[in-house]
Amino acid sequence: MKKNVASNRDSAEFQIDYREDGVYLRVNKEATLDSSKATDDILSFLYRKMVFDIEEAQVKLAVSSKEENIKIAPQQSEILINSKVIVDISKDKMEANVLITPNEGGKFFTVDELISELSAQGIISGIDKEQINSIVSSKLTDVYLLAAKGKEPCHGTDAQTIYHFCTEKDITPTINSDGTIDHKRLNLIKNVEKDNLLLEIVPATKGTEGINVMGMSLPAKRGKDAKIKIGKNIYESDDKLKFFSAIDGRVIVDKNGKITVSEILEVEHNVDNSTGNIQFKGTVIVRNNVRTGFSIFADADIHVMGVVEGSTLTAKGNITIDRGIQGNGQAKIECEGNLNTKFIENAKVNCKGDIEADFVLHSHLTARGKIDLSGKKSTIAGGKLRAGKSIRAAIIGSSMGTITELEVGIDPEMREQHAKLSDEIIAIGKKTNELMKTIKLLNKALKAGRLPASKKELLVKSLNAYKILMDNQTNLKMRKKLIDNMINSLSKGRVHVSKIMHPGVKISIIDAVKHVNEELPSCTLFKKNGEVTTGVYEK
Repeated sequence: MKKNVASNRDSAEFQIDYREDGVYLRVNKEATLDSSKATDDILSFLYRKMVFDIEEAQVKLAVSSKEENIKIAPQQSEILINSKVIVDISKDKMEANVLITPNEGGKFFTVDELISELSAQGIISGIDKEQINSIVSSKLTDVYLLAAKGKEPCHGTDAQTIYHFCTEKDITPTINSDGTIDHKRLNLIKNVEKDNLLLEIVPATKGTEGINVMGMSLPAKRGKDAKIKIGKNIYESDDKLKFFSAIDGRVIVDKNGKITVSEILEVEHNVDNSTGNIQFKGTVIVRNNVRTGFSIFADADIHVMGVVEGSTLTAKGNITIDRGIQGNGQAKIECEGNLNTKFIENAKVNCKGDIEADFVLHSHLTARGKIDLSGKKSTIAGGKLRAGKSIRAAIIGSSMGTITELEVGIDPEMREQHAKLSDEIIAIGKKTNELMKTIKLLNKALKAGRLPASKKELLVKSLNAYKILMDNQTNLKMRKKLIDNMINSLSKGRVHVSKIMHPGVKISIIDAVKHVNEELPSCTLFKKNGEVTTGVYEK
């Protein structure tokens, strides 16, 4: 209903007066009613008030003659009309709008009455009491207003997988501290250690259910669980939300997304610019060659099926090189186990186990165990070979007199330690001699009463330094003597040559030395009576 239609007898537009002789109408002088429409509006109001026997001509007269009371109907009692509420509920039952009809002389809703009316029509949830208060206090009518709003369900979040290893396969060269780029360190291998955390899952949530204005619950969708595939060498936490590596190795994610940890790294082609240097906490298998300038570090074994060029191989286990080492003076091979290869040329090798090869040329080999050449060529020519137990070959040296040095009978590390101790003892001896000269001069000045206070302090410091050096020298000599005793007690150490040993070969067995000046046919050399002795070849 429009505002220019009166809703009670005190309207600013017109008044209806119920008298003993009839019902009277007076249109106010200031009324803004459109005269062409006023009659219809007033009649509509009278019908709502259920006034009967209305004389429409009199109504028109009242409109035209404002400020006059015109009788428009016979005497009758006023019927009071209370406000009514019309509720409109949305199809999804998530909103309820209300429209309040005017109270034509009757009662308007109170807050409690309006809420009760909503409840009677099933609206029991999400009622906006602030809006209800506003409607009642302002007596808002003939307009739909939001009175209740449901709560939408909050759907659960999907599970998240947090990876603690790099899942990318990008080739990323290492940037050195000086800003240069190391193109051989490409960081392609994702090494992990035993018990490293590989990934963890943030679980999916259930979500929170909603409710509509009718009080009916609205279920929430649970988030999707994580879909991960776990392979071998991985174990999970008790809550199955964290996954750890069971071994040292590398993480592999296959094309199907399955995650495993492998103790073996297989390089299908060469170790070169395409792979960069390799550092792996397990066994490395290279199916081709290791190119010059590149390196492999393995916490287990290394197996190269091709040739090792001028590169560095370091293994905590064994090293096997199927074709051989062409070192070009740059190759450096170290292992805590055994080395087995076809040949060794111009390389430096250090093994804590045994070395087996076909032939060795111009190389420096150290083995705590044996050096055994047993192939078709079985030749040692040039370089220096040291073995704790024995060296065996068919041919040692060359007809050209190539200088070849062999040392056996002492653990090479013990020999190096002995040499280092000797050098340290000599160095300390030189320092103590110099200190003693200084101390004598200062003492002489002190006795003569010509030593200033600053020099007295120097004398004290010199005496303390001398004592420390002498103590160190005593300890070093004791350690050296222990090694000397061990060396003197050694009796093993053999060099076996099955065919011929050429001149130019130097043989050291424990502490005995022999220079070969003439060809020696098939024989075994050993220490006897303090000398290197030649005996029958021992197979």
